[in-house]
Amino acid sequence: MDMAKVDLFFKRFHRLIIMIEKEFTCPYCWENQSRLFDPSIQNQNFIEDCEVCCNPIEFNLVTNGLDVIDLSVNLIGQ
Repeated sequence: MDMAKVDLFFKRFHRLIIMIEKEFTCPYCWENQSRLFDPSIQNQNFIEDCEVCCNPIEFNLVTNGLDVIDLSVNLIGQ
């Protein structure tokens, strides 16, 4: 198969997803951790449990499409 056709097929049907690793500190146990983020979504807000103490953390993330511009992690009132 012609390499130009293979390249065109790849561009049409596969999306390259680049993940960015950022460090943060858990607001409960103060343990330094890292997480992968998808910068293609500009404004993100989600909840995930801390990998160390298992408490829920709210992540607020702003990207420019290529890099993380702002990251904040917050306690969730229980």
